[in-house]
Amino acid sequence: MKTRYAITHVGRDGLRVLTFANQGRNHYDDQADAARMLASFVQNNAVETLRDIYGDQAIGTFEVTPVECYDHGDATRTVF
Repeated sequence: MKTRYAITHVGRDGLRVLTFANQGRNHYDDQADAARMLASFVQNNAVETLRDIYGDQAIGTFEVTPVECYDHGDATRTVF
């Protein structure tokens, strides 16, 4: 297993969860790559859109989180 980086947010239940599907293509080997994706994601989506999809509680909570991943790239868990 190895540590990779994923974008996460606070879900409707109050727990920090993966923002995108738990697939290796959504996790990054380099923290800087994940930070660039996060910046692009926030810049290219209106707050209203993010609120509609992820809920009010998610606004302002999107961040890069280190996640333990299997060798094939998927995270070993989806709640942090």
